[in-house]
Amino acid sequence: MKPGQTRTSTTANAGIVLGFVFAAAALGLGAAIFPTGFMARLAIIVFGSVSILLAWAFRSPKNAFPESLIFTGLLLLTALSILWPRYIYLHYPGLPSISAFTFSTMAALYTVVVLLIYSPGFSQRVSHQVASSRWLVMLASLWLSWRLLASLLGDQPAYSVVIYVRELIYLTSYLLFGYCLCSIDGGQKWLMRIIVLCALVTGALGVAEALTQHNMFVGFASAGDNAELEGNLANIALEKFRGGQYRAQATFNHPIVFAQYIAAAVPIVVYSILRETSKVWRLLAILTLPIAFAAIVQSASRAGIVSVAAAIASIGIVLWLRAITHGKVSRAFAILMVPAMIGAIGIGYYLLEELALGRTAQEAGSTNIRLDMLRLGIAALQDSPLWGFGQGMAVTKAGFSNSAGVSTIDNYFLSLAIDSGYVGLGLLIILIIAFFIKGIRFSVAESGPEGLFVGACVASVAAIAVTFTILSIPNNMTMFWLLITATIPHLSNRSEKSQKQWNAKVKLSTSS
Repeated sequence: MKPGQTRTSTTANAGIVLGFVFAAAALGLGAAIFPTGFMARLAIIVFGSVSILLAWAFRSPKNAFPESLIFTGLLLLTALSILWPRYIYLHYPGLPSISAFTFSTMAALYTVVVLLIYSPGFSQRVSHQVASSRWLVMLASLWLSWRLLASLLGDQPAYSVVIYVRELIYLTSYLLFGYCLCSIDGGQKWLMRIIVLCALVTGALGVAEALTQHNMFVGFASAGDNAELEGNLANIALEKFRGGQYRAQATFNHPIVFAQYIAAAVPIVVYSILRETSKVWRLLAILTLPIAFAAIVQSASRAGIVSVAAAIASIGIVLWLRAITHGKVSRAFAILMVPAMIGAIGIGYYLLEELALGRTAQEAGSTNIRLDMLRLGIAALQDSPLWGFGQGMAVTKAGFSNSAGVSTIDNYFLSLAIDSGYVGLGLLIILIIAFFIKGIRFSVAESGPEGLFVGACVASVAAIAVTFTILSIPNNMTMFWLLITATIPHLSNRSEKSQKQWNAKVKLSTSS
């Protein structure tokens, strides 16, 4: 026995080793009895749980955490969530099919949770962010808890809970990742740069795809555990033309999802052009802006036009209110702009009405189908208005089958209402409105770059939310959570300097 080592600690270490050996042996025995896919998932759960318990057992104030590794890993994960096509799965003999995105997100979630438990310094940084945004934590927790309850009370509880957990892991986890990023010095700045860079890459891919009328990623489409290859290819092919125009989608699984991301990135690009300190990144932002608008046009998506209009209108309102609030010259200019704004609103209303009704017979038919979905959904909710029918049930109540035979529902908010009732829908809307109010108030009151940054994030979230009125694919909820958490240090009235001072204080206290 080594000096200073007690018999109790030796017994504990031996127990840990034996526990790992027993778990490995049990999983090996199970692999000979149960399907490989089931055992692979069980192994992830078992070893993940053991890792969490070990992290708690060895938690110490002196435990450091790999800040640079976490920072770089989360930024790469953000880029992967945008750039990796969700319909491409990786296949290994004897193992379930998996997407690089889902695997990376799961690995990042386990790593972050383990490090939060293992390192008090890291957990103090993140908890500092969480404590300063209790409104967000409270509303998000209520929303998630209600959706879980609705799934348990739904028509098919087991199926609904599985769908709920998948969304919790692969989409809502980005709320936690956003908190982690913004607790590290430079997190907000580099998150914005990644968004701009991904907008440049995907926008250029979309424009090139439209010019060649060929998507270079579709050839790699493959079947996952819950989707057939033929269904993936049929859905992709079905949306490639509308009214004779090719619809670009770049790395995304639908042209509207592509347009939604690009539209949401536009305010961040504008902010980078105005406030980016690096000449290289500012030049990239300048290059990205025209490509982004071209990409939205090439997506042939009415939703893209409407969402980018919502983003521009939001940032325009913020800039106008900032001009009214700060400076005599700016105030006079803002007052002179009132007639122009009224005219722009009138023109915008006319154009948006035309887009909503449909410019072609095919677009008009699409609008009518969405209205029929809305009527069916409202009628179905009369039977269960409070908690709906459970996660994943919306398509069975108000979905329409496309020509490929796949049922879809083209409204995320309607889908949310059917799945978790009007309460579930209301909680998310309250969260969005609360963010808008807090964000706009801060952006108007703060005359510096922080105010403009928050205003850009508000405009981006507005673009995402508007698109969800005609889109049920929730892939860009990852960006939704990242953008909201990016504003938390500013909304809590903490400057970048004070955040760095807090991080240095935490680092000093944990190292001493």
